[in-house]
Amino acid sequence: MVPTEEGLALQRYAEQILQLYEASRREIVSPEKRVIRIGATNTLADTYLPLAISQLKAACPDTAIHLTNGNPQFLYALLRSGQLDAMFIIDTQCRHQGFAVRRIRQESMVVAVPPLHPLSKKDAASFDDIRDESFILTENGCSYRKILVNEFSRHGLSPRIVMELDSTQAIKQAILQKYGIGFLPALLLRRPDLLTPVPFHTEYAPACSWIVYAPNATCTRPLMDRIADTILQAYPE
Repeated sequence: MVPTEEGLALQRYAEQILQLYEASRREIVSPEKRVIRIGATNTLADTYLPLAISQLKAACPDTAIHLTNGNPQFLYALLRSGQLDAMFIIDTQCRHQGFAVRRIRQESMVVAVPPLHPLSKKDAASFDDIRDESFILTENGCSYRKILVNEFSRHGLSPRIVMELDSTQAIKQAILQKYGIGFLPALLLRRPDLLTPVPFHTEYAPACSWIVYAPNATCTRPLMDRIADTILQAYPE
């Protein structure tokens, strides 16, 4: 296929339009306009991230915000390569050397069950209560999923996983459809919900939420502390 004469003429105009666009963008957009690139796990993107964004916009109204979702390993790789300025994650430890770290809060873990499930009447769930259950879990690589897997491993077993989903909303819907039970941070079930959160305690280190960031003109310690304090006001420990 070859372009017609009209097509070649259109190509020349298109190239001129693109050149004019790039020239205007360089002239109009200030070279000092800042961008902050934030990453968050899916769990925190629906809960803590809106609070963080409100503080960022209040402190730096002219700064553009770029958002990325993913599991902690993916976000950490972006942070190390300079493609992120900060990330919001849940993990049992914060092992990210070379970056500033602010702990936000300890995250209680719960077994999420549908209405009328036998566990819904319990004040807390033990390993014996869940060892024979089918689970709908977050995708492999999720840090708090490892808590459940490690608990089963401690007893020489593996959990029966019937679904792996990267959306917490999809997990909740699948639990409501009684395909299995879930293992989630309690913060996801704070608001009125048809699911019943049953506290689950383990001997392993508790999960905590963290801000990990590369300090710069925008990501300052006072701002990260202000974000953490705002989250704590909305989600007390």
